Amino acid sequence: YPSLASGGNDCRDGRTSVYVTGTAACDTAAPATLVAPQRPSGGSIPIADHAWVRDDNGLFHLFFQDDVSNNWSILHYTTPDFSTLTYVGAAVSGTPGAWDANGAWAPHIIRKDGTYYLFYTGVRVTSYPEQRIGLATSTDLTTWTKTSGNQCNGMTGDGCVVDCEASWTAAGRGGGNDQACRDPMVQFDPASGTWSTTGDMGTEAQ
Repeated sequence: YPSLASGGNDCRDGRTSVYVTGTAACDTAAPATLVAPQRPSGGSIPIADHAWVRDDNGLFHLFFQDDVSNNWSILHYTTPDFSTLTYVGAAVSGTPGAWDANGAWAPHIIRKDGTYYLFYTGVRVTSYPEQRIGLATSTDLTTWTKTSGNQCNGMTGDGCVVDCEASWTAAGRGGGNDQACRDPMVQFDPASGTWSTTGDMGTEAQ
């Protein structure tokens, strides 16, 4: 969120501009906690729906969605010190004509057996934004490949792994809620060998 780059180390949210102490407005004279990400074409980008990963060399990687409406991408930056950011590139973008044609939101990343798993919200805008959960993998945090195949009903394109029309979600209510899977948070349990996820699955956390 903008507060990360707008100064005021105790400002909890630059969008509402309220301190955790209850004092209104951020202290713009305070040292910035993080320099705002810059677009390659110029201008800053608000940080939203983000994920941090520390690699084996101690470098921190930031992934977050950009704010280009209906053409969202998950952007990738790095920082060694949480003071400056270096742009790496777009980690995951939508595929034209596919289930995520209008872009990618809300990355969540875990590492298992040397592979990074990036779960994300894929968006296709029809009469409303249809949202499903996708998966891309990487071994170096830089090159990401959407998983081969598609597990979502009636959809095309690689990477779709969860659709809210599945019986275990809060689906079946009709309308857009049946296509509103987003904001995944995924864990792997080595004891049982199973994966679990929480997120917004058809208007309810599941």
